Amino acid sequence: MNNQIESLTYYAATKKYDLRFPTLEEDLDVDVVIIGGGFSGINTALELAEKGITNIAILEGRHLGYGGTGRNGGQVMAGIGHDLEKIKRHVGPAGLETIFKISNLGAGIIRERIKKYAIDADFCFGYGYLGSNARQEKTLRSWLKEFKAVSPDEEIELYTGSEVKQVVGLMLIPVR
Repeated sequence: MNNQIESLTYYAATKKYDLRFPTLEEDLDVDVVIIGGGFSGINTALELAEKGITNIAILEGRHLGYGGTGRNGGQVMAGIGHDLEKIKRHVGPAGLETIFKISNLGAGIIRERIKKYAIDADFCFGYGYLGSNARQEKTLRSWLKEFKAVSPDEEIELYTGSEVKQVVGLMLIPVR
């Protein structure tokens, strides 16, 4: 991705500090080298540091948070962005449930770290998928049924158009 497009992201326009570091031009003597400075690489470094392993180098071709990590809009959403039935055909019901548990665990870890490290993140739990026609509503109802089957402990609701106005109005501006 070129720098012009990258600079158009909300994250890039509002970040409070620069995540660019000098190009590595010398040999390093470290215990662990992590390739990639996205969510997984940074998380790995933090996990190691929390266990006392601090002689670490993260090698990133661009800058920390570059790529999908830096362009996700700051959203922490559990689940998977694919057709659940197709995935279930490949991994089975138990496999799909495991995928959702891992996804929920990941979102929980991020919430815990925001608290633990007092990260100024304006974190707000909750997100929504919107449909604007009958076909999309049918798809959402099907997805809701599948989601509840594999992730019964998650709070999830389906709202009609008028209900959305009430919920959003209550959160932002009271609906009269």
